[in-house]
Amino acid sequence: MKTLKFFLFSMLAVSMGMACPKNNTPGQGTDNPNGEVKLTNVKWKLTSIVTGGKAKSPEQDSDNRYWLLFKDDNTFAGRSSANDISGNYKINAQTSSFLITNLGGTKIGELDGNLFMESLKAVRSFDLREGTLKLYYNETDYLFFNPYPELINPINGTWEVKMISISGILTNIGSPPKNNVYSDILIKIPNAMQGTMGGHTFYNEISIGFEIAEHQRINIKSYGGTRIAEDEWGRAFSDHIRDVVKFDISNNELKFMDSQDNPVIVFIKKN
Repeated sequence: MKTLKFFLFSMLAVSMGMACPKNNTPGQGTDNPNGEVKLTNVKWKLTSIVTGGKAKSPEQDSDNRYWLLFKDDNTFAGRSSANDISGNYKINAQTSSFLITNLGGTKIGELDGNLFMESLKAVRSFDLREGTLKLYYNETDYLFFNPYPELINPINGTWEVKMISISGILTNIGSPPKNNVYSDILIKIPNAMQGTMGGHTFYNEISIGFEIAEHQRINIKSYGGTRIAEDEWGRAFSDHIRDVVKFDISNNELKFMDSQDNPVIVFIKKN
């Protein structure tokens, strides 16, 4: 009997209804009694490549090899046996279709990494249940993943400030002021759930202590930097960053919000 797949998918979670017979390896992905499991912002570790009903663990395996991280903006990053990889994906919950629409990376020679990469390019559907992920590259064969136990920061990267709230109104930043030291205001967020963001305003280097929590909550623990007199934008950034308690990310835009869910700083992703 063919596997019956039915998923209700959102950008942050997939709630599973009726599933196929439980003949797949039990997963570690969720403690939620309703079976809720996330696809995005989870670091998925390749456990095996299943071909012709036989599961083969990848060679050259280690904790830092054979993993994927799908992001909410339909991009992904990962690692094969020897190369960093990235690209784009397209998903349809109603049909369970899953396509890798763009795949690239470094060019170091592979062993089982070649099979992993070629299988990934051929993926056409997915099955997400019990905390595990299957990416099918034909009707019967698939890549089988379990999640890493650690959380991954969904907003890591370099972000340039696009707008700041001035007197309660989000206002676009114009041209840099005269005698500026830097040409923009930006922050660099590490791929960790807590730590220190670096960056700068138009005049000062800055350092921001932070911690990411569930439900897109962020705790700003400290703010400091060099002490050159700021312009209006630098002062507004300094005032608002201390009040940030939540974030929202969509495509290449990141919003920092205050306790009233008002966006106070808006960023765009820098390549």
